[in-house]
Formats: sequence, C-alpha cells, structure tokens
Amino acid sequence: QQFGSQDVNQRSFAKSHQDSDQASEISDAFMFRLAQHGDGNLLDRNITQEDERLLNQLFNFPNIIQLIETSYVSVTILDANENVLGLAVFNDIPQVNIGETDFKHENLWEQWLNSQNFNFFVDEEPFLINSYNTLWLTYYYLNKNPDKNGIDIPQETEAELLKKLFNHVYNTLPNTEGILFLINSEETIQSISHYLYQQFVELTCISPDILKKTKSLHSQSHIFYSPRNFTQKILEIRMARQEDHDDLAQIFNSQSIAMTSQYGEFFIAELIASQNDRYKAIVAQIDDRAVGLMSLSIEINYQLLANSFDLDLYDNLFKAEFMDAIRYRREDLNLQFRREQLKVQKAKLKQIREETMKCRFIAQRMALQQYAIEREKDLLEIFENYAQEEQAKLLDKKTVEEKLDEWLADFKLTQPSDFFLQNPTHDPELQCITLSERDFFLDTLIYFGLPKNYIHGTGHWRDWAKKIEEKKKQAMKKGLMAAKMGKKKETKRRNKKEEEKKEDEMKPPTSVSYTHLTLPTIYSVQISVVAVSLKKK
Repeated sequence: QQFGSQDVNQRSFAKSHQDSDQASEISDAFMFRLAQHGDGNLLDRNITQEDERLLNQLFNFPNIIQLIETSYVSVTILDANENVLGLAVFNDIPQVNIGETDFKHENLWEQWLNSQNFNFFVDEEPFLINSYNTLWLTYYYLNKNPDKNGIDIPQETEAELLKKLFNHVYNTLPNTEGILFLINSEETIQSISHYLYQQFVELTCISPDILKKTKSLHSQSHIFYSPRNFTQKILEIRMARQEDHDDLAQIFNSQSIAMTSQYGEFFIAELIASQNDRYKAIVAQIDDRAVGLMSLSIEINYQLLANSFDLDLYDNLFKAEFMDAIRYRREDLNLQFRREQLKVQKAKLKQIREETMKCRFIAQRMALQQYAIEREKDLLEIFENYAQEEQAKLLDKKTVEEKLDEWLADFKLTQPSDFFLQNPTHDPELQCITLSERDFFLDTLIYFGLPKNYIHGTGHWRDWAKKIEEKKKQAMKKGLMAAKMGKKKETKRRNKKEEEKKEDEMKPPTSVSYTHLTLPTIYSVQISVVAVSLKKK
C-alpha cells in the first residue's frame, strides 16, 4: 500500500511539519515552469565559487545542461519578472559519484533501499517507496546573491519556496507520492539545514553494512524523504453534517450567488438535512474545515442526461447487451432511411428530367404532330371552301392567321412550371419557348419543308413557275459554261502533250555516261546522232 494512503503515517509526519502563513506571499513572488536548455547557461554565469563548492559536495560536480537534458523532470524558478533564479532537477535514480557508477546503484536502488536496511515503519505501519511513486532530488540551486542577478531572501522564505516547488512537481506528476534526497557529506547538511529539516525527514539506516556494499554510498551517507502531505494538505472525505453549512456557503457564494438567489440562503443546510436511503451528501475537509460538497442520489433523470450530454461512449447508461441491440437496430434504421432518401432523390431527378423534356423543342413538335394527326379533318374542313383557284385568290394573310388560330385553339405550348422554383436546376437543356402557338406551327412546317416566311408571301403559286423557269435557265447557263471550260481544258492538255513530245525528241540520250568513253567512241556516237537528225528532216 503506497505511502500517502495511510492515515497513521500522514498524521505522524504532519505533527512536526505545520503549514506556513507565507504560502500566498511565495506564490506571488516566485513562479515555476519546466526547464529549458538556455536556463543552464544563465545559471552558470551567476554561480559563485562558494555556491559551486557546495553544489559539488551535494551533487557530485553536476553538469547543469546535461542534467536538464537527461532528467525525469526539471523545474526552473523565476521571479515576478520571469528572470531565472534557480533550478531543481528530479530523476528516478539517485545522483552518482564520478568514477563510482555501477548498475546496482542506478537501476536497482529499490533492492538496497528497502525495509530490511532502512526504517520504513511509522507507528508500526509500513509504507512503500519505488520508482513509480518516488523521485530523487539530484540538483537544487537558488541564486541568493543580489550582485549576480539574484534575490536576498530569508531562510524561512526559502523553506516555503521549496515547499511550493515540490507542490508544482506533485501537480505536474500526480502519481508522485514523495521525494528522496541523498547526501554523502555530513558537512553539507548544516549548510542546507534551514530547508532540509523543514521539508524532509531522515530515514534511519538499520543495516549499515549495506552502505559499504553499494558504490556511491558510505558511512557518512544520509537519505532524506519528503512525503506528499508535507506539501499538500490532507483531504478527508466524510458524510455531510448541518454544521458544515457556514463553511460551504462561503465557498458557494464566492463562486456564484445564482444558487443562493434561486434556492434560498439555507439551501445547503436543507440539502444536507434531507439525507435518506436514496439520497446522500458527502463533504471534503482539510483541518476540520469543509472545503467541498458532493450530492449523490439513486434517482436519476436519464432522459435529462441523454438530452444534455453525449452518453454514447458510456452505452447511454444501459447494459452492454441492450445497447448493442439498440446500435444494431439504429444501423438498420439508418440504412433504411438512406435507401428511402436515395429512392426519393432518384424520383425527384426523374421528375426534373421529365419536366425538362416536356419543355424542349423536339417534344413540343412531337406534341404538335400528334395534335395535327388527331385534328386533320378539322383543318381540312376549315380550308375546303378555298380549294377552288378563284376562292383561293381571295385568301389574305389575316384570314389565314385567324383560321390557324382557330384550329390551334386547344394546343398550348408547355413552359417550365413552378416545379422548378422549388427544385432549381442548371440543366442547359431546359428551354423556354417565347413563340406563339401559330408561329411555332409555322416554324415546325419550315422544319418539314415549308418555305421560310411563307405566311408573308414567299413561295406562293404566283411566282412559283417563274422561279422554276429561272432555275432552269441558271442550270443551262452553268452547263454551257462547264462545256466551254471543258473544251478549253482539253485543248490546253493536247497542246501541252505535243510540246512535251517535241522536247523529248530533241534531247540527247541520257543513258550513256561519257566519262567512261574513249575519244573515238564519243565521236562515233555524235556522228550517229547527226545522221538520225538528218534522216528525220
């Protein structure tokens, strides 16, 4: 059982080590932080020769920078202006004498530092010390020389400073229950006694032979121990009493007056007095003074907790098997929901596509074509009176437009509906036709071969024959011009061919290489060429 959890041990140490009233002043005058590499250089400049001699005796010629780099934790002491004043180094092994390092001393110190060799009994109750809950103070220095950027403080203040320093270590490493300090020289004990006996208690050696068998230890070696309760007050837990009201009310009112204004001035006393089998209240006290309150009840509003906090990590306060079933059901519902959402999304996309297709030109023309097929007889009846040539000549543009509007009365062009207001889309195929039904009908007829601007007179029977005749004349002109051009091309081709033939006859033979012929041979060839030419002439 670890030291610090034993009430007997804590009371025994606390009898001779009472808290000082200067703790608040120390907190304001000094600050602590984890050491940095540059702190070692700043301290080296300010260490005097006398301080260096004492440090060498206590900590075996320390190298500050190396200690900071290899320590378990190092804490730098700062003043109110954040100037470096001192350093404390803690390790999980004791400091080692130079030249006397051994594996046993560094790594197996728990074997020789045990209850058989040292007195670890207080009031006949043992406490356990090991590397998991205990650190060694392997270096401590505070610059108290004002000429070297230090601060002149009394010895009592330094003892309180060390206490606050240890408190910082305990807060940084909550599992630490105590700090050990090895001193190998009795002469140095007197130099540091002003804080040594205020913060440490010496462990009595039962078996002095162990000091001879272990390197770095000898007959003048002393081991001191500082338990956690020397620095941090003992916190006791007990059932709440009504007389705790005054202490607790002061704490509650200093933090917030909302609860007092909401529940009344004596709500804490009423809360404590209403304890029963289903409701309890406990308090934490230090030195017989209540410093905290916890109210416990087995009546739990699970719905309120579920609405206020994310309890999924704790299975929503259900049993594991029941929560697993809920998770499986939740996954099924989520999968079903996603499927329904996908189905709705597909249906929506399909409807958007259908609405878009209805508004396109092609779809409107197909609808008009179907409309014309169904009402073909109506159209024939409207214009059958104008079948004769004389009657047809009486038709004018206005009459035709009125007849077309009458026939297209039941046909309406489809425009984008209000559906797209609720479901906006950026589809480029969505079209809005600004033509009237009659203009759209005429545009469709043009698509199927009707002359453009027919309603305005273009392509009518009056100039149809004339245009046909003009087309024939243009075709004949093109044919004559093509025939003439063909004859000219043929004449040019024949003349060019004859010229090429004459040039070939006048050219000398090219298959003979004159460079390889002798002079008589060249003369004979030239004579032959001249004879041939004369013969042709």
